[in-house]
Amino acid sequence: SHTHIEELGATLDDVNLKGVIDEAEAIARVVAHVEANPVPAGQWIVARGWDDGLWADRYPTHDALTAAFPDNPVLMDGTNGFGAWGNRLAMNAAGINIGAPDPTGGEILRDANGEPTGAVRNRGVALFRNAVPPLSDERLQRRLKNGLQLMADAGYTGVHHAGVDTRLMAAYEALAERGELSLRVSAMISGRDKPLMKAWLTRGIQRLGDDNKLFVHSVKGFYDGSLGARGAKLLEEYSDREGHIGVSGEEYGFFTEEISAMLQAGFQINVHAIGDGGNREVLHFLRDNFARNPALQKNRHRIEHAQVVHPDDFALYDNLDVIASVQPPFVAEDKVWTEDRIGHARSAGAYAWRSFRRNNTPLAFGSDLMGYDWNLFYGLHSAITRQSTDSQPPGGWFPEEKLTTEESIRGYTSGAAYAAF
Repeated sequence: SHTHIEELGATLDDVNLKGVIDEAEAIARVVAHVEANPVPAGQWIVARGWDDGLWADRYPTHDALTAAFPDNPVLMDGTNGFGAWGNRLAMNAAGINIGAPDPTGGEILRDANGEPTGAVRNRGVALFRNAVPPLSDERLQRRLKNGLQLMADAGYTGVHHAGVDTRLMAAYEALAERGELSLRVSAMISGRDKPLMKAWLTRGIQRLGDDNKLFVHSVKGFYDGSLGARGAKLLEEYSDREGHIGVSGEEYGFFTEEISAMLQAGFQINVHAIGDGGNREVLHFLRDNFARNPALQKNRHRIEHAQVVHPDDFALYDNLDVIASVQPPFVAEDKVWTEDRIGHARSAGAYAWRSFRRNNTPLAFGSDLMGYDWNLFYGLHSAITRQSTDSQPPGGWFPEEKLTTEESIRGYTSGAAYAAF
């Protein structure tokens, strides 16, 4: 129910950093890739998948990467898209220098002298990503086809692609027109792409292609950052960063007026909200919109991730008929640092799927690939046991939030289908 298919397709081109334990191993993987696949001087090298949540307090600097790659700009993109670092050439291309201001909703990490270290957090990642030359239309379409085929080969029959911008939508439409989509795609219009929202406000909800495999009926909003990178909006300060409550709303790229217009036009609204403050504010945003037209409450609106929810707000999910679109693999991997970020008491409301079930909230399961492993059985194991693959912790992390096998299977099947009509 929550994927980034072009990132999955990119794994056939880019360097895979999943599972690296430190900076040295990450750089070694890139070196090995380039030795096997020579890259001309000046061409960008992109690597993805190091754990930007686990590494939140030890983001690398550019120095070792610059020494290893003096002739190519290199981007080391985090697994969740909320952290990245680059070498000196990449920093120059991205405009990351001593005089550069922090971007809205993001942070350029700096040393004691104010010099950028080469690492960025939250919306700062866009500085690097925007500096990478865009793919040709042909290569972008090929990435989508490759990603979809990988999902089809794994047994999936449909995907929800979260945050489809203008170029991705054009690529999907071209594939749909040629009948080259290997499975059904529910494409969520990017809520950060104002021109695309305006265009679809005129076009209206549509199924495209002779086989109707492309369905455009929803908008993906981005309300706050990630918990690991301390960007998720909290009601109270982070346990491990005094005075800090995260970033959210307009400053993070949530365009209230435009997304409200799409909601009022009948589109399903699916909003990324991770912190308890972010969840509450998105619920209130939906409530206020439903007050203008109560019939719109039945359009199966979703909160993506719904990661930390205040105990008082579970009932509001039910009252507003909001779907919790969640990712079971998060608990298996995030549990090692979640209590550091928000403490034990607030962690009781994190990844709280049983609490959602008790409050009659529909669940739709996904992986947020490429952020987390999208193997179905890994997701089922996480939902049922609340343990990592090494069976830790004994009994499961906050075991009162475990789901049954049936409930977990439904999350990946009828739950995800319900969330996309």
